Amino acid sequence: MMPAGTAVLLEKFCFKLYARDPGTIELDDAIPVFHRWIQNRTVQGMLIDVADYRHVPDGPGVILIGHEADYFLDRSEGPSGLLYSRKRMAEGSNVDRLRAGLGHALRACLALEREAEFADLGLEFAGERLRFVVNDRLAAPNDDETLQRLQPDVETVVREVYPGDPVRIEREAADPRGRFTLHITASKPNDVATLVERL
Repeated sequence: MMPAGTAVLLEKFCFKLYARDPGTIELDDAIPVFHRWIQNRTVQGMLIDVADYRHVPDGPGVILIGHEADYFLDRSEGPSGLLYSRKRMAEGSNVDRLRAGLGHALRACLALEREAEFADLGLEFAGERLRFVVNDRLAAPNDDETLQRLQPDVETVVREVYPGDPVRIEREAADPRGRFTLHITASKPNDVATLVERL
């Protein structure tokens, strides 16, 4: 157990946004799109390769692998959506890191909505629903203490993204051995373009 007052400095964490209609995420189309993103540097950071896990039931789908972070078209954690997974140290405070990570996730969602392959299917992400996961059980066990330490930082960023909108933040506490996970739900529908502007 960490001494009282010790901050949990986030290094490895994820944000996931869900498609309003999971049927609009066609994994076959994601592979050429993600390869174009590498060529065109569509999202920030060093992009390396595309990994195909379409054959794995309820698996990670298709992954755009980067040096600092990976982008998943993910089917493994709830409904289909885009998951941004930060895997290397970022700069700044937890608020800075969360703001930047959520910004990367939102901009990737917006870029995906605008790709012809997905725009033709009517892909739209539900900006009012976020899943936040700390991918480090040692630094952030799934317990009330971690919630007390991280919730103020999460709430700071949430207020920026959903100003004036009542937001529910709930910890997924069923399995204490699982990763620390928060479900963030705004009371009003939001599109990702609006959320990008707010960040």
